[in-house]
Amino acid sequence: IISSGKVWNGEIENRRKNGDPLYTQLLISPIIDNDGKVVGYLGSHRDITEQKQLEQQLMHSQKMESIGTLAAGIAHEVGNPLASISSIVQVLLRTISDDFAKDKLGLVEAQVHRITKIIRDLVDFSRPSNYQIQPTDIVKGLTDAVEIVKMGKKAKEITFVTHVRRQVPILPLVPDQIAQVFINILLNAVDALHGKRGTITSEVERDSERVRVTITDNGQGIAPENLSKIFEPFFTTKPVGEGTGLGLWVSYGIVRSFGGDITVTSAWGQGTSFCIILPLNAKEYGNG
Repeated sequence: IISSGKVWNGEIENRRKNGDPLYTQLLISPIIDNDGKVVGYLGSHRDITEQKQLEQQLMHSQKMESIGTLAAGIAHEVGNPLASISSIVQVLLRTISDDFAKDKLGLVEAQVHRITKIIRDLVDFSRPSNYQIQPTDIVKGLTDAVEIVKMGKKAKEITFVTHVRRQVPILPLVPDQIAQVFINILLNAVDALHGKRGTITSEVERDSERVRVTITDNGQGIAPENLSKIFEPFFTTKPVGEGTGLGLWVSYGIVRSFGGDITVTSAWGQGTSFCIILPLNAKEYGNG
């Protein structure tokens, strides 16, 4: 096209030295002499990385909103018959004496509880919270979450480190919800270490507009092909029965409801960092 004397305009994806994507818009114009021959080319490029990232964030937000609406319908349709099944199982457990039957009904009851938890997570994500926004000390919320997670059996060989780089003001949040976000991400970090020795570091910092809480582990990391899927519902790399794939999805919804965001960076075989970003001047984003 260019050699025929036409202008070429397109977008190119490259990588920066640190591995981050770099998107540029490239324009190449042929230089034509008096005889109409192409004697050279003039090119210009413009960095459109920020524009591309904003477009991707918009698409992701729209996708999550659609999934949330779908989740509300699924939770309603599944919840009602599940309640009936649970009631019948409990009645049978109280009335039968056969040990074999009781054992099998116990397994059914355990799976019913698992499905109920999945539905509860779906509902928590898809509907506006009824909790009241309160002045919240996120540093205390983070340290409390760390203390809770440290008590788990899988965390015995793990060292937990917390750094507060700069004093953080009280923020208008829902304390239980932001604690749920911290616990979900910390539990994921614990799972990434597979019970081995390791370190999970939580770091709190802020600038003039935002607070950032970064939780980093030195576990196995997230495979590159899975990195874009981790906030999708039901996506999990854990064995069947060990994870619902809803923890990060729900956490993402909670943070977005406060006008914030969650980002993730990971290197396979080296570890993962989740960054929870919250605005300093947070308003009541529909949670009151």
